[in-house]
Amino acid sequence: MLMVIRLTLYVTLLTALLMLGARAASAQARAEPRVINVSTAGSSLTLLAAGDGRLYQLGYGRPKQSAVRPSRTPAREDEFYPQAGHGFVLEPAVQAVHADGNTSTDLVYVSHETAAVDDNVTHTRVSLKDGHYPFFVTLHLRSYRREDVIEQWAEIRHEEDGPVTLSRFASSSPVLKADAYWLTQLQGNYMREAELVEERLTPGLKILDSKLGVRAHQMRNPSFLLSTEGPAREESGEVYGGTLAWSGSFQFAFEVDWTGRLRALAGINPFGSEY
Repeated sequence: MLMVIRLTLYVTLLTALLMLGARAASAQARAEPRVINVSTAGSSLTLLAAGDGRLYQLGYGRPKQSAVRPSRTPAREDEFYPQAGHGFVLEPAVQAVHADGNTSTDLVYVSHETAAVDDNVTHTRVSLKDGHYPFFVTLHLRSYRREDVIEQWAEIRHEEDGPVTLSRFASSSPVLKADAYWLTQLQGNYMREAELVEERLTPGLKILDSKLGVRAHQMRNPSFLLSTEGPAREESGEVYGGTLAWSGSFQFAFEVDWTGRLRALAGINPFGSEY
């Protein structure tokens, strides 16, 4: 699976393309739960707009592992694009200081739409809005059926009365659930570029990043592999790959929480990037 960031999934590819756009979102969060499926020939990502208005990830992996809609609201740790404040206590995907100085953001589901780009590519847009402020996020998920890739990016905009400061703005933050995780990265420098390094992730936060600003990939490649069935092998096992479509400073943050979930946040490096 390769998740491209703009972010991509399974042999899914993660890309981080953050777009600060000016598209309109509308309406109120709906109480009726809604299931959103984004799939390729070999993988399926299932989201749930739950009765509490929040957007959760129910599952991601092979189609036969597709998640079933739960009978109760999922845990906050399963939020698909978590926000800083309002009770979320792990690494957030987006963090903002609103025009009135409030540091909490509470995004709720507004709507979603899926359209075929061609016979291979499908584009899904999920619109979210803060429950208290005119602060909007649109999540884009573009699936490439034959290539087994899901690409993700986020558009963030606001209509508040004064400046809003963004200090975190990940392109994606998917969740994996397994007994253990092995992370592979490519790092190095002149005459030893792209050295392969693999390690088992332990509870806590592991960050791979670049703060160079330009030629940001010089010491670390903006891509990774995650294996859930022991160290990654070339011809067997399940491996998730991610790569970031961003030429500046980047950050991958891998957090294994107290339940064993792994969240992979990917996007522009928040270091020195307040906007």
